Formats: sequence, structure tokens, C-alpha cells
Amino acid sequence: MKQLKGAKQDHTDDAWKAGGAELHQVKIIGNVFKVKDQITFAKFDVEGSTGLVEVRLWLDGGNGVFMAERCAACWAALFLAMS
Repeated sequence: MKQLKGAKQDHTDDAWKAGGAELHQVKIIGNVFKVKDQITFAKFDVEGSTGLVEVRLWLDGGNGVFMAERCAACWAALFLAMS
């Protein structure tokens, strides 16, 4: 979490970088302790051993049932592995 929170962009349209390496796909594992549903996304506060991050799961309008089930599963387990 600490390394992810320290990621930077050289310019707003550039790729995010952490430790000099570009980030393309990131997997985090942590405890979910807060979930907030929005119209276009679900927001999770995820805590790991090195910090706290806010994660957004963008909801695809074409498969709302699947996304709702996925969000509910994350909240029920209070544990999340996202990539």
C-alpha cells in the first residue's frame, strides 16, 4: 500500500510509476472496512499492513447484477484481492 500511495505521474496523461517502473495492473490484498455505492462505481477503503487506500470498482452498465454480487461478496468477506 505504501509503495502504491507513493506512485507518481510525470504528466496527467502519463502512466503511473512506482519505484521508476510503470504501473499497468496492480493487485492489492487487504481488509475492506468501508464500502460506499455510487451510480457509476463502488468505493472501498482497503487497509493493508503498510497503509490505507481507496479503491474504486467501476460499474459496467451492461451487467449490473454481476457487479452488485461482486460488491456484496467483497463486503461480506471483509477481505479483498483486486487486480
